[in-house]
Amino acid sequence: MSEMKDIIFRVDSSRSLGAGHLMRCLTLAEAMKNRGARSHFVYQTLPDHLGRLIKERGYSCTEISGRRFDLDRDAQLTLDSIHSAGADWVITDHYLIDAKWESRIKRAVERVIVIDDLANRHHQCDFLIDQNPIQFGKRYDELVAANTVQLLGTEYALIRPEFLELRSESLQRRANGSLKNLTISMGGIDDQNINLKVLEILQATHHATDLQINLVLGFYSPWLGEIEKFLAQSSLHVALYPHVHDMASLLMRSDLALGAAGGSAWERCCLGVPSIIMAIAENQKPGAIALGTSGAATHISSILELPAALSEFLQDTSGHKLIKMSTAAAQLIDGHGARRITDRLFHGIG
Repeated sequence: MSEMKDIIFRVDSSRSLGAGHLMRCLTLAEAMKNRGARSHFVYQTLPDHLGRLIKERGYSCTEISGRRFDLDRDAQLTLDSIHSAGADWVITDHYLIDAKWESRIKRAVERVIVIDDLANRHHQCDFLIDQNPIQFGKRYDELVAANTVQLLGTEYALIRPEFLELRSESLQRRANGSLKNLTISMGGIDDQNINLKVLEILQATHHATDLQINLVLGFYSPWLGEIEKFLAQSSLHVALYPHVHDMASLLMRSDLALGAAGGSAWERCCLGVPSIIMAIAENQKPGAIALGTSGAATHISSILELPAALSEFLQDTSGHKLIKMSTAAAQLIDGHGARRITDRLFHGIG
């Protein structure tokens, strides 16, 4: 048994930020719980934040009020939580936190661990985790100290355990390459209402009306009424999921997915689900490009490219494209990233 560790996660979520940062922190917290760690979350009460998800998982929380990020205030309030919880480690997943914040925290804890994917600022940390493909690895060399342990590449992708549990079953059902079921998921918030634009394109796409379509909306999607109004007049066969509780099972039953290129893209790869992906935020672009280059997904840079991309799958009656992409996706992500990270973090402890 490893030595008990108390850990502070500093992470935010909101309509503009999305849910991805929080979901990967929750995934890592669950993996660390299996090592005996206790986690406490510190987050800012931004519009439509997802703090309730943290509480539903049974973790304690500290809320930072206000909508503007103040680095000095944020660091001090995090330090207060560290002292209150007796925290040993701090894990950050936050684009506004940099070496200045981390240097203040580092004096109070054994380790600072950073999750990042932008590589656009300096960090003062003991471990840096970036789940983007290893081809982007060198970009941190000038941003962290020489003794910082860099855990880089898709082998460290933080995949929720329910996806790993369904991996074998999902891969087995892809043998025939049939295309009957399409799942659309444009992220946890979709503040641009991309889902509706996708539906409008599908309505005009030949043979798209033959598909069973699953449309997954985010936790706080403001577009439900508008989408329901569209579907009431549409010939598309759409099952609407405003609050999906078992995304892994839904994707496992899907032959093709259309989605954002965030953390959910790695989860689709774990299940071997062929995908058409689009980066809807700057931080998603490196991963989207890499997935497209590796053959694990079809990368489109604009929603205007969707009709041509979808038609390629619909016209491939042999299913060869689906099967080939599924194999490439599954080879890229095996679902064991959280275990690998915890193995490295807890190595030599206890």
